[in-house]
Amino acid sequence: MWQQSSDSHVREVFRRVIRILSDSEDGHLAALQFTLFLRHITPAKPDESSTILGQPVNAAPQPIGTALIVSAPSCDSFTIAENVAAALAARNCVELALFEHPAPDVAALIRALQHVLPEGVFTVLSERTGWGGRGPDTAIIILTPDRALLNDRPWVSSRPKSSQQAMVSFYSR
Repeated sequence: MWQQSSDSHVREVFRRVIRILSDSEDGHLAALQFTLFLRHITPAKPDESSTILGQPVNAAPQPIGTALIVSAPSCDSFTIAENVAAALAARNCVELALFEHPAPDVAALIRALQHVLPEGVFTVLSERTGWGGRGPDTAIIILTPDRALLNDRPWVSSRPKSSQQAMVSFYSR
């Protein structure tokens, strides 16, 4: 699945998404986000390991599983595209919850991702499709105009104006 795909495969998927978005009249903003996050894709088989109390421990970031991204109505398309790209770069499946009709640039992003990504990696949830999640490995992320909040008990908040690497780390365990 997505989390176990080779690094080259994930990079190629990002490149295909970028090409489709770049060719779309409304996709340029999302294409820029995916271009920025292309350099920050989490490796499939992290090499970072260490020993704690005599036990081997994998110290590299791991995907959170499924990121259910819930966007506040006041969030702009830039914030939505940035968080979707970061979550996918961290090798998560993404469910995007929409409470209203998406703006044209978000609609272009949705079309591109649904066209390129393997089934089950990206899903849009709405009143029409239903709100069902994937289960216990689903992390809920609430997007506001200036930060993202992750239900990691206690809630974890991203910093405003975070770097791409910090955002990928936000979507990792």
